[in-house]
Amino acid sequence: MEYQIINGKILDRKDALIPINDLGMLRGYGVFDFFRVLEGKPVFLADHIERLFHSMDVLDLELDFERHHVKDMVLKLVEKNGVQEAGFRIVVTGGFAEDGYTPDNQPNVFMMMHHLPPYDPEVYEKGAKLISTPYQRDVPSVKTIIYVQSIHFAKKMRAENAIEVLYHWKGHMTECSRSNIFFVDHNRNIVTPAFGMLKGITRLNTIKIAERLGMNVIMRKIEMDEIDGMEEAFITSSTKGVMPIVQIDDAIIGNGVPGETTELLMEEFSKEVNTYLAER
Repeated sequence: MEYQIINGKILDRKDALIPINDLGMLRGYGVFDFFRVLEGKPVFLADHIERLFHSMDVLDLELDFERHHVKDMVLKLVEKNGVQEAGFRIVVTGGFAEDGYTPDNQPNVFMMMHHLPPYDPEVYEKGAKLISTPYQRDVPSVKTIIYVQSIHFAKKMRAENAIEVLYHWKGHMTECSRSNIFFVDHNRNIVTPAFGMLKGITRLNTIKIAERLGMNVIMRKIEMDEIDGMEEAFITSSTKGVMPIVQIDDAIIGNGVPGETTELLMEEFSKEVNTYLAER
């Protein structure tokens, strides 16, 4: 996209530059949020802004901007770039540091848009694979900019034809590197980890949809050795929506194909997004 925003100013991409002493670059001190733009409209924007401010509060990043200022800037940038479909990223870092470590109490805010290639439809028809690794992010409830483990595993994911990395810690699973994990057990309950992860916006809306449909959603500790007993699995994220998972490492989930509950939630989530767009 041709235009980006730095600290409230819309700039041409070639001019959207920051000094090298930004704490996000030097120390990984920063948070972000990410959402899709469809039909020229940011999807679930209020939810994403709320989560962004939660992340900032946890890391003591204080902005001069209020929530409505952030919304206004997002809408202005979408309009300025004149695109119908894109990914939108808001990044808030600790600001500049003369000594490379101590914040100056003036965070930097970057907003950028980029092309968002769609996933192969076959992934939704046949299901995807996850690989797992023991790992716990520093501040699990916050969407920090630190993605070392995820990027480190990119080569292995490609080699094993996996869509994501599933994190687990002390025997129980928490989240995937860029999505939340769900299962359907043999009693048709939907189960998802209760703690140790980022609470995704798509996760939030999927739970609401499931409960509205009369499904029983249980948030609890899920042990890694429970995988073999699960009937279905799926992940949720802003870019993936609801995506079926049919294999984790060497374990095949259920019958090895997307299950009925997953397919229903995929369909209903798509309707939810379409309704959201129609109302804006």
